Amino acid sequence: MIRQKLAYWFYEKGLRFYGYKIRFTVLGLLFYWHKPKVKFILFSQGRSGSTLLSDLLDSSPLIKSDGEVFGAGMPIRVHFPKLYLNLRMKSFRSPVYGCKIKIYDLEHQHGMNEEETKAFLQARFSEGWKIIHLRRTNKLRQALSSLVAEATATYHVVKEDGESKRPKVKVNVDELPHRLHWLKKYDQHEEAALEGFDAYEVNYERDLLQADRHQVVLDGLMQYLDLPKCKASTAYSRTSSDDLKDYIANYDEMVDVLTASGNEGYLSSSAIEQ
Repeated sequence: MIRQKLAYWFYEKGLRFYGYKIRFTVLGLLFYWHKPKVKFILFSQGRSGSTLLSDLLDSSPLIKSDGEVFGAGMPIRVHFPKLYLNLRMKSFRSPVYGCKIKIYDLEHQHGMNEEETKAFLQARFSEGWKIIHLRRTNKLRQALSSLVAEATATYHVVKEDGESKRPKVKVNVDELPHRLHWLKKYDQHEEAALEGFDAYEVNYERDLLQADRHQVVLDGLMQYLDLPKCKASTAYSRTSSDDLKDYIANYDEMVDVLTASGNEGYLSSSAIEQ
């Protein structure tokens, strides 16, 4: 009974998230003297390849790529985001520290408005955080990736799990117009936050979709971060196929929704990534 109650408070009531905050705060204070040689922000939206890119960056023994500092793993509000980020950075005690930040997490999870979000990010950029800006061009694919992940509760595929043909998935296509709208809107928010700052641009379709490009993009990032080159490796593999008909069970319904909402233009590039 006691174990069940503890599990309830820990998982259902979010006590574990307070534990995370306390853990990073304590470790950050203990190692407050630590200053990474390089610190970077992987600035992206969801389902754009940020987990894959973080894993590639971790090919370097000097780098520790942290997760989404203000994302789903920390859904309770962080009231002092700058302090929390710095303490979390120091707690890892890595020569090079990087984290993922999604602009909409700051707004939706942590109560910032658009201007506050922009100011917070630009203040970090001014402090010397290097910026890796990851974008996904094909917004239909990006939106569908989220819907498929939600429908299957599978967000990433690890290579060691072995190759398996994924069955077709029925997704909530009625959500597509709404999601496409906001994906484009957040592209604009990102551009506004980056105004006046240099960022290293990575494009999912160009740089991450094909495995033979991974070493090229990693070499470029190592040069940008002023670090020695290393061999690219990743545990992750692609979760979808080129042709949407191969894994979207209600493909025809999706076409109808996109056409009815004036988004039929996305269909011209939906068969392959571009």
